[in-house]
Amino acid sequence: MKSITPTAALLAIGALTACGGDSSTSPSAQTVAGTYVLVSVNGNPRSVGFVNGSGDSVFVLADTLFLTANATYTKDAVDSLKYSTVSGLTPTVSHNTAAGTYVLSDTLLTLTNSTTHGTASGKIVNGVLTATDEVSGVVTTGVFDKQ
Repeated sequence: MKSITPTAALLAIGALTACGGDSSTSPSAQTVAGTYVLVSVNGNPRSVGFVNGSGDSVFVLADTLFLTANATYTKDAVDSLKYSTVSGLTPTVSHNTAAGTYVLSDTLLTLTNSTTHGTASGKIVNGVLTATDEVSGVVTTGVFDKQ
């Protein structure tokens, strides 16, 4: 069975660039620390499905990112439902977690996974994290709101 991690893909970004800004008004680890919940994927509510590059339909049921004031994070993609429209696989519920450190440069947030050492980035402004990625030719944009 193919392993799809659509919510991990949402943060496996390299394409976003941060807007320039005054460092005195830029967010800090203290101000961005908190819980961020995925509210939309590609402009649709998170439970609306999309088809990835493998032909699988993906439904993100929940995705939460926890940022600490000491520049560490944990990410919990709870119950991502996926099934293959090509091979007819039975729907599968998966649970994906990640953890590591982050660096904040102006509004650009870069996460480094402590296990894979892969990086992901997104733009964070006024408590909203926007992350875009391309996996298998499919561009996915996720928006997370700070709770």
